[in-house]
Amino acid sequence: MPNFQKTNNISGLERVNATYANYYRKNGQPEKAVQYFKVSIEFNKKLRDSARLMSRHLGLSNSYHEMKNYEGAYYSYLNYKGLQKKINDRRYYGQLIELEAKLNYEHQKKVDSLQFAKQKQLDESRIKEAANSRFWWFVILFSALVVTILIFYLNSRHKLKEQAYQNILLNKKVASKTEEIQELLKETMKHLKSKEKIATDLQKFSKEKDEVALQSILNDLKASKPDDTKLILIKENIEKMNYEFLNALKERHPNLSKTEIEVSSFIKMGLSRKEIAEIRGTSDYAVKTMRNRMRKKMGIDASVTLDNYLASI
Repeated sequence: MPNFQKTNNISGLERVNATYANYYRKNGQPEKAVQYFKVSIEFNKKLRDSARLMSRHLGLSNSYHEMKNYEGAYYSYLNYKGLQKKINDRRYYGQLIELEAKLNYEHQKKVDSLQFAKQKQLDESRIKEAANSRFWWFVILFSALVVTILIFYLNSRHKLKEQAYQNILLNKKVASKTEEIQELLKETMKHLKSKEKIATDLQKFSKEKDEVALQSILNDLKASKPDDTKLILIKENIEKMNYEFLNALKERHPNLSKTEIEVSSFIKMGLSRKEIAEIRGTSDYAVKTMRNRMRKKMGIDASVTLDNYLASI
């Protein structure tokens, strides 16, 4: 703060002396003007104000000239021109610096622009390469997926053909087995009917007691002796034939007894109540009762017959 105040004081004194100098020069007293200009110049040297100092040297030179002191006027004028040159050089140097700064700025701008353009081009190239890479990876993965699907499809198609062929063979075997079972059933039915005839004849014999009739009954009994191995074979083949049906039936109705499952197989084959009763060696009423019990266990609607329900499984 004291330095600032001191500078202000010097500046004020300088202006006062310059004012007096100009006043005396205008009023024809160049000698006094020279004195005040010299004091003003000394103050300006401390202030280092080149523009103001240059003006004071010019005033001093003019004052010397008015006094016809040409030597003093000449040296003061040289000081004036020297300061003017310094100021002009400083301005020129400043202009050069400013111009150089502008040129550097423009150059740097161009360099930055070129670097930006190169970087942008490089980034675009990288983006394109990445996009191309992703595209080809997508093509490769998609191709692999298509090939995998195609192989899976061909394998599945081959398996389906093989399965269809196996089904055809199985159907042929089932058809053949069905014919065998039907023949066995017919033969068994004949034996059962023969039993009925024998039973009827025995009733007659118990009344007539005829020896010839007894011999005839014995002959019929021998001829119509039921083949138990055939009945066993029928049951085994029915179970093999209806393997899928029996599994589905057991899974859907696990509460059915073994006898009910066997009767279900006979119904599935299309046998009547009487035929089932004869094969199982039971009465028609017993089979009817079993069928009703089976309907309740299976929860079959009254509008659906047991035969149709079992056929749908």
